[in-house]
Amino acid sequence: MLVKASADHLPIRPRSVQCIVTSPPYWGLRRYGDSPDELGIEDLLAYVRRLTLMFDQCRNALADDGVAWVNIGDTAAG
Repeated sequence: MLVKASADHLPIRPRSVQCIVTSPPYWGLRRYGDSPDELGIEDLLAYVRRLTLMFDQCRNALADDGVAWVNIGDTAAG
C-alpha cells in the first residue's frame, strides 16, 4: 500500500525541528511502485513544483536556527 507523506499530518509543532535530513526520489531515475502519483516520474517542472511544496511544509516545522540537508541527484543534465 502506498502512503503519501505530508508534513501537514505530522504531530509536530511549528518551528520545533532542529534538523531535517532527506533524500527524495530522484527525477526520472527509478520507480518505487506503480502509482501514477509517485514522485520523480512526472515531467521535470512538475517534479520541482512538488518538491517546492514539500519543502514549504518542512520549513514550517523547522526551527529558525534549524538546518535541512537534502540529497538530490542531478539526472536532468545527463
